[in-house]
Amino acid sequence: MRLTQLYGKTLRETPSDVQLVSHQLMIRAAVMRSTAAGTFAYLPLGARALHRARQLVCSAMDGQEFIGQDGILSNEINSYRDLPKVLYQNDQTRINLYSLAADSAHQPFESSLARILKECDLNLTTIDDGDNAKAFALPHAKGSYNFVRCDSCGYAATKDAAKFVIEDCGCEEEILKLEKVGTPNCNTIASLAEFLDIGKCQTLKAVMYVYQKSEGSGRPFGFVFVVVRGDLEVSERKILNVLGGGTLRPATENEIKAVGAVPGYASPRELNVISNLQSPREASNNQVIVLADSSIHTGRNFAAGANEHGYHFINVNYPRDFKATLVADIASPIDGLRCGVCHNSYLRVVNGIKVAGYAPRRTAKAASTYLDAQGKPQEIIVSSCEIDLESLLVSIIETHHDDRGIIFPESVAPYDVHLIRLGKTEEARTAAEALYEKLPNVLYDDRDESAGVKFADADLIGLPIRITVSDKSLKAGGAEVKRRNSEAKEIVPLEKILPKVLEPSGG
Repeated sequence: MRLTQLYGKTLRETPSDVQLVSHQLMIRAAVMRSTAAGTFAYLPLGARALHRARQLVCSAMDGQEFIGQDGILSNEINSYRDLPKVLYQNDQTRINLYSLAADSAHQPFESSLARILKECDLNLTTIDDGDNAKAFALPHAKGSYNFVRCDSCGYAATKDAAKFVIEDCGCEEEILKLEKVGTPNCNTIASLAEFLDIGKCQTLKAVMYVYQKSEGSGRPFGFVFVVVRGDLEVSERKILNVLGGGTLRPATENEIKAVGAVPGYASPRELNVISNLQSPREASNNQVIVLADSSIHTGRNFAAGANEHGYHFINVNYPRDFKATLVADIASPIDGLRCGVCHNSYLRVVNGIKVAGYAPRRTAKAASTYLDAQGKPQEIIVSSCEIDLESLLVSIIETHHDDRGIIFPESVAPYDVHLIRLGKTEEARTAAEALYEKLPNVLYDDRDESAGVKFADADLIGLPIRITVSDKSLKAGGAEVKRRNSEAKEIVPLEKILPKVLEPSGG
């Protein structure tokens, strides 16, 4: 591709409204542009980089592409002889992969992901996502993906899957008499703790949802009142696991009032609580499922809502003062809780850029059967993996750049070579044109610009190899060859340029 024909022009100024360094560099290097909708569009250089990333992933996974709904995955599998198979769906910026196997030990994704990341020279954090699922992310202060990581042992997990220790908060106190106290303008945990001069761990937080059970599985709707120690958060995924699947949405003020609670001052006390999750659910509409986190056992004499505007109870203790349908682990960790793996240090909330994730087994709905060697039906083990090509590219550039621009690894570079012609002599022009015809996958800067402009653009775009043809280089015996990740330069005879370009980068 000649640079005079390439769609998109490099920019000298850094866009002020773009946060990530990778996005800034990609915009300046004409890899992409921001749009009016607040998203990004990829110019030809960016499209080629994404295409190279897609080729890398598909090659490493050694799968076969299909187009359509993933419900067809197991339709063609009849016998154990048909297994294993790896299939993938491919959209513009994401690849979804599926492994179909007879043995749960067949897990192609982790080793293939390791190969992909090695090819990209990318070191990601492996994050436990529960049930042997993993996520892979680049820690980054401006990333939108959150997980927790131990200061000491390096254990990392999503908040829903993290192992943590909830330390006691006032468990040695004598159980006191329940009292109702005025708490004006205290409709948050922070304001309540400040008003009563107590720690957040000495309060109980109420979080309320409307729950819908999965289709065809009993009562369609229910009100779920969640109680958790005030210094913790709740995990909606854990709640749904306890309830057996379905969906949750935050309850509205009118829905909260309908069950007898008061928004901002809500309490499970004196509500119409369903006794257990197996109870018949055809009763009155004001029945409430109360799920209490096990953290209610780590303290005494809590402060909690009184279901009256401007009032709270103090010295609230379970089970004396309120009922629960079930007490279970439904809390989500906050920054500073003790690590549940090493027990020596603390979990910290980390922001990051999620690049990939895999799950060893999909839901039973996606499973089907095959006949084993004895002719008996067995379940097909269906595992899944998702790789976000945009996040992969962003993570690469976040970790591969300098103050001059991008430093593309060879595996995802839009072009392998940035060919530059300097000077206007016929000899230089002829030599550059000859190299352009000979070299594979080359971007040729054939513009009538100064050496400074051409070199600056080459560094900004960041292709792995820069080859410069000039009167000076020809007099020295050939063309100047420089790798983007090195300051070393050498003059290579023109007839030896091609093998030089094709040799490994470490050569």
